[in-house]
Amino acid sequence: MTRLRFAACLALLAAVAGAAPLRAGPVDDARLKAADGDAADWLLPGRDYGGRRFSPISSIDRTSVKRLAPKWIYQTGYAATFQTSPVVADGVMYLTAPFSHVMAVDAATGRELWRYEHKSKAKKLCCGPANRGASLGYGKVFVATVDAPRRARPGDRQGGVGPPAHRRRRRGGARRGPRDARER
Repeated sequence: MTRLRFAACLALLAAVAGAAPLRAGPVDDARLKAADGDAADWLLPGRDYGGRRFSPISSIDRTSVKRLAPKWIYQTGYAATFQTSPVVADGVMYLTAPFSHVMAVDAATGRELWRYEHKSKAKKLCCGPANRGASLGYGKVFVATVDAPRRARPGDRQGGVGPPAHRRRRRGGARRGPRDARER
């Protein structure tokens, strides 16, 4: 994502969350499923589970969009590829930087609230420093690190936590059923 597109994304997300107070509301299954009806937050990378990336804010339309301007600029301190969308909950914007670093920023002011610096254990990354962004749920911020193993086996505590075998996806995106997992 180019710097201009990233700045435009931040400007839109700041407009979405700019009026929201900083409060810690629970992000649970019900709130994530209802994300499409929540005009104050951007809880999922695609805004909702349909991935529509459309804001329901009525004050931004075809005539007013040309008046959008960045209210602030946030510098992560990393010069590499940014390929993710920030998520916003309760006035806090969560974004990831290359190498799986995570930042929480006040969406109204751009002031950094906290930062997590990931310490990679990998000597070489297969696909570069980009990551897939942050996810929110149950009082936690989740990020898949760039040095995590590609496949975790059940009971393998060294490899981290992976999805259950019946939820892993094949290359074409089709879900694996329990029978497919046994055939491995």
